[in-house]
Amino acid sequence: MDRILTVEQMTFCEHEAEKYGVSLAQLMDNAAAQLSEVIASNSSSSSKIVLLIGKGNNGGDGLVAANLLAEQGLKPAVVLCCGEPDTDLSSAAYARLDKSVEVLKMRWILSRVQTCLWTAFSERVFTEACVKISCQCSELVKNVKA
Repeated sequence: MDRILTVEQMTFCEHEAEKYGVSLAQLMDNAAAQLSEVIASNSSSSSKIVLLIGKGNNGGDGLVAANLLAEQGLKPAVVLCCGEPDTDLSSAAYARLDKSVEVLKMRWILSRVQTCLWTAFSERVFTEACVKISCQCSELVKNVKA
């Protein structure tokens, strides 16, 4: 996967944003708004939308995006690729997850996210943006428990 910024560069940018009064929570909200806009503009009310969610703040972006999509009348589901969120921000986003958002948990770990096996989720529609933006966990699952 091509990266625009390394992890270190992104961390530096986040710290710089905080110096100028933009909180990590606001960055998460901004990322979620952009993600949900891309997904909504490429979806209809009958679309099945799945966001792959990691444990960190990138996963939190996906959780907030799922709420925004649900508010728009879409029916997103989230897949917890690496277990429940483990940062303060992502845990708070998970706690606020709308009850209409389906939560799927992974059963077996298959490989690193970069190998993304679309066939494991054949009934669901993915957008490239969902995978690239919302799932930064290191492993994917072989099977989904619905």
